Amino acid sequence: MSGSVSFRARHSALYCAVLSLGLTAFEGMSQRYVADASHAPSFYDFLQRSSATCCMYLVLSLGLWAIVWVLLVKLGGIRAGTALLFVCLFWVFWSSAVVIIDLRYGEILAELWGIRPMFVMGLGVLSFLVAAPVSTIAAKFLGHFDLHVFILRWTTVLVILLLGVDVALGLRKTASFTIPNIIYSLLFAVIASVAAFFIYLVGKNPRRLAFPICIALVALLLPVPSSISRARKVGALPSSTSNSHAVKHVILITIDALRHDAVTSCNPLRGVTSQMDRIARDGTTFRNAFSSAPWTLPAMASLMTGLSPRVHGAIGCYSSLGDGLDTMAQYMSEAGYRTAAVGNNIFLAPRTDMDRGFSEYRWYPVPIFKARSFDIGLAHWLWGVPLTVPASTEELTNFAIEWFKANAHDDSFFWIHYLDPHMPYAPPKEFLTQENYRPGRRPRFFDMDRARNGHIGRSQDERVWIRSLYDSEVRYVDYHVGRLLDALQDLGIYDDALIVLTSDHGEEFWDHGGFEHGHSVFNELIHVPLFVKLPKAHGGTTVDLYVSTNAVLPTILDVCGITNRTPDVLLPPLTNVLNDPHADFSEEPLFSGALLYYEPMESVIFDKMKFIRSEISDKEMLFNLIEDPGETCSILRERPEDAVRGRQMLDAMSTRASQVREKFGVDQHKDSEIPEYDLKVLQSVGYL
Repeated sequence: MSGSVSFRARHSALYCAVLSLGLTAFEGMSQRYVADASHAPSFYDFLQRSSATCCMYLVLSLGLWAIVWVLLVKLGGIRAGTALLFVCLFWVFWSSAVVIIDLRYGEILAELWGIRPMFVMGLGVLSFLVAAPVSTIAAKFLGHFDLHVFILRWTTVLVILLLGVDVALGLRKTASFTIPNIIYSLLFAVIASVAAFFIYLVGKNPRRLAFPICIALVALLLPVPSSISRARKVGALPSSTSNSHAVKHVILITIDALRHDAVTSCNPLRGVTSQMDRIARDGTTFRNAFSSAPWTLPAMASLMTGLSPRVHGAIGCYSSLGDGLDTMAQYMSEAGYRTAAVGNNIFLAPRTDMDRGFSEYRWYPVPIFKARSFDIGLAHWLWGVPLTVPASTEELTNFAIEWFKANAHDDSFFWIHYLDPHMPYAPPKEFLTQENYRPGRRPRFFDMDRARNGHIGRSQDERVWIRSLYDSEVRYVDYHVGRLLDALQDLGIYDDALIVLTSDHGEEFWDHGGFEHGHSVFNELIHVPLFVKLPKAHGGTTVDLYVSTNAVLPTILDVCGITNRTPDVLLPPLTNVLNDPHADFSEEPLFSGALLYYEPMESVIFDKMKFIRSEISDKEMLFNLIEDPGETCSILRERPEDAVRGRQMLDAMSTRASQVREKFGVDQHKDSEIPEYDLKVLQSVGYL
């Protein structure tokens, strides 16, 4: 590689550094172009985002250059200058294309096209088709002119100026300067001119040019530790504990997407849950327990607060628990219990405030790295690629067992939330059955979107196969629930513990033409198992009363002797029924709603009847749950008086919810900021 226009390998890092700075400046300016005044990033936020973006581009450009150097230069015999120009053009074309699509058509289309292999390969071919002739022409006609120094010199000047403009705009918007705009602009122009002239002079020698480039890089990468951080455990400060409680241990086990009829105690003909049934045999089974919502966040927020979704406000993907609401963990912590939780579901991550009151909150999935890039451009997508620390059902159970070993002598409230048997259905091989295998298919199912859209599950055999995988997942969770119960017995905790096992919601397998959950309030989605074992209790009982999982909080408080601060708001506790299944108990109307998909609808169960109303179309249905538990035939016309009662109850519930929100000062539309990583996870599982 002789010749004046030949590339010198030792300068490759400088080119990659300038490239990274330039792309960062470009995406930063694009961010300012699309952001209105109310959403423009602060100066510190801008620095953090610039830091993460520059770091990513620097690492990737150096990495791509190393690969290209080996494949094209060393093995392929291509000029090093051509190869480096190809790398630079590739990143410039890719970043520019995503930004242009983003500005013109929106983020969704930009991401869709930005990650398509054919699109990326096309940009690579275009980059090479441009780099090859440009490099050849330069080598042939420019003679001894030191082209690479010239390009590096002027590119550095332009990039530093662009970064300076971006920094100046950020400072002007956030700093409390009293300098008039014209003077501020002149001051910036003078500083920029001096800096550009200095870089131009220094740039005659690439070794000296490395000095200002390194200064710019160091200045921009200083916020890296705060903008890119390793995932860590999140939770409240440890609370003071007391070991003098009558109930020493309170253990809440919630199992995601567990249908009522998948549990043996509730459906002996199909259930496969011999371990969960151990709690039922030692406690009380509520055969008619209903969740407040057909998906995780509103359902668990209701269980933890005892309030309906209309009150707590955690009803959407971007929602979080309303401020001012007491949670189960807060009550327990204030009463002197050590509080801890472990689980796996992105909707229960700390950003939703579901960790409120826990001294230890270990929640999965968590990213290996967290970073904040700009909201536009290629880096916005690349930083969102999920690189996670996962936690299987086995690992969650292992953590719970180790936690109890370390805290066996402390009075505690412990919550474990299993994600299985939630989609995707991929049971470990030791829990597979012959029914899980089909010719040409692996024993796992991931294609949630196609199943929702009707492209999968069109035959009965296909539906049976998918349901069989779900049942195997249930067996998998059941086994590890048994491991946890065995450990509690070995540690002498089980007998003295108050244990509650339930689910956030069910799962539909085309019972009403749909698949998965979040889209209706039919019983396959809100009818859930509920087992409660009192301390020292043995000998299972079954209760047929219609109850809500919202009653779990007041029941735990009552059993533990903790004062309920809002008895007029929460449902009555189930304590009397737990002590005597035949005790008098007045069934309350049970409300459910807060759908994730399709038209919003809500329901109320009263006197063994269920009234459903769609909120936009006002379509109504009424079912007799004794005669028609599968909700197959609406009797709205045959029972108009019950339909009137259902409407009145839903209207009264709405009015009452508004009053309670006002009492607690709850913002019904409190949204949480979702990290880019979380957005990608939600998109990958079909929630966005």
